[in-house]
Amino acid sequence: MRRAAILALTCVLTACTPGEPHVDVEYRHLGEPASASLELFLQAGKDRHRHAQLGPGQSGRVRLIPGVAVVRADERRLHLRYTLTDSPDAEPVHWPGPDLPASASYRIRIELDGDGRVESHHCIKPCSLEQ
Repeated sequence: MRRAAILALTCVLTACTPGEPHVDVEYRHLGEPASASLELFLQAGKDRHRHAQLGPGQSGRVRLIPGVAVVRADERRLHLRYTLTDSPDAEPVHWPGPDLPASASYRIRIELDGDGRVESHHCIKPCSLEQ
């Protein structure tokens, strides 16, 4: 019930419709227990998400709604950036999401490593990602 209320409020605030294309993102830090935490930024069109302290082994989920009416199709692609929290001077890692139709909703699982590696698996909805 709470999730539905949050989704409805998000749609009202972002002037979207429930059928508007969206990106369901699952992300996970694959680092060893002694690895640094990551500060993660995700963006798809006008929608953004920040995870300030993603520790090794931790994961998160977010739904981003890029917005069809307010951005160009090429701006709706998912973009990810992360930095090591214990190395503020280190260069951030940038990763563009997959090249998918802007009119499609999709799921994506992203696995991050502190050494700059990013791996992903995605599918166009309706679908499920195997574990």
